[in-house]
Amino acid sequence: MGKKIKDKFKAIFGRFVASKKAIVITVVTGLAVIGVITTFAVLAVNARNKNIEIASDEITEVIETEVSTEEPRLETVEIESTTEEVTTQETTTETAPVLATSNYIQVTNKTGSPSLDYDTTGPVFLSSDEVSVVVGSDFNLDQLVSYGDYYDACPNLSYSGYVDTNTLGSYSIVAKLTDASGNETTKNMTINVVSSKPSETDNRTRINYSDFMATYAADNVHFGIDVSRWQGTIDFNAVKAAGAEFVIIRIGGWDGSELYRDSCYDYNIKAAKEAGLKVGVYFHSNDNTVSGMTTHSQQLLSMLDGVELDFPVAFDWESWSRFQKYNMSFQTLNQLFYTFHDTLAAGGYSTMLYSSKYYLENFWDNVYNYPVWLANYVTHTSYVGSYSIWQVNNIGRIDGVGGDVDLDIYYGSFN
Repeated sequence: MGKKIKDKFKAIFGRFVASKKAIVITVVTGLAVIGVITTFAVLAVNARNKNIEIASDEITEVIETEVSTEEPRLETVEIESTTEEVTTQETTTETAPVLATSNYIQVTNKTGSPSLDYDTTGPVFLSSDEVSVVVGSDFNLDQLVSYGDYYDACPNLSYSGYVDTNTLGSYSIVAKLTDASGNETTKNMTINVVSSKPSETDNRTRINYSDFMATYAADNVHFGIDVSRWQGTIDFNAVKAAGAEFVIIRIGGWDGSELYRDSCYDYNIKAAKEAGLKVGVYFHSNDNTVSGMTTHSQQLLSMLDGVELDFPVAFDWESWSRFQKYNMSFQTLNQLFYTFHDTLAAGGYSTMLYSSKYYLENFWDNVYNYPVWLANYVTHTSYVGSYSIWQVNNIGRIDGVGGDVDLDIYYGSFN
């Protein structure tokens, strides 16, 4: 009896121990599994955080790289070029604004060849800063001023201010010119609204030819006159007896609508030669296109018909009042003279450019230094350029001419 109970107890205790071991094993195994899972989870989280950190670093690096691409560009402006690479970057930096403003324009250079140029020159007002308009009339500023531009044939004119042409008085405005490249020129102007335009009175003292010669007498100086139909019929023998050695005669011109031959030209050149005077001719032009100038220069050669001259043929373009009405640039104006020269040279004649001091100094290029006939109505000219003939004034008086005549000095020798 006691042995059976003891054996049963051992069996129960054995199962209990076995059961505890199982539980312990289970618990240990479970803890081990949890530990492994936790370890992997931690590793995964760390890896994820590491990836985020790496990604963050890459983003930061990209941002810093983008910023740094801007910084060297700024540095190339401040630091002088030491390498070819820096020079290239600087060229790019300088070129971008030029292309953005579109100021590179197609032009015809002074040799007649097409080229690109960068226009930074503003338009020019050619008229006074004070003008008058009759009360009750319309106000049109374009009719009262003259202007032009070296490249742009049609710069834009605008103004700010107020003008009441129905009320007498003076009004201040600011006129503005803008060319196709965006260059601007402003001018403060006074607009006088008047009851009537004042009449012009010529009170200038006329200059006797003998006084003219006495004033400018010098070695290698020759005195002469220039004439057109406005002087009427001239007694050239009397002109020569008064001391003149030469005469420059208008042969004709282009008035904007037709080519004309001066009505006194044939008589003047024949009579002047017969009187023993040295002779030259000038062509007055209102041309505004190179093609027109080519045609008219060729027609001029026909008018000359091989006549022998003692001076180059003079090109006379002087229609500066309301220059804008010709719809051409100063560059085109210069091309007219070069076209004139080339055409006449092909026909065996040399040429010279006639103009006044202001326009010679500011608008005529004359890069080939062709002879110049200077018009400057002063006692002593301050023109520093070279010139062959000086037109001293237009109020001379000489025997043989009834009325005013232009007085000229030639510096040189006759062949």
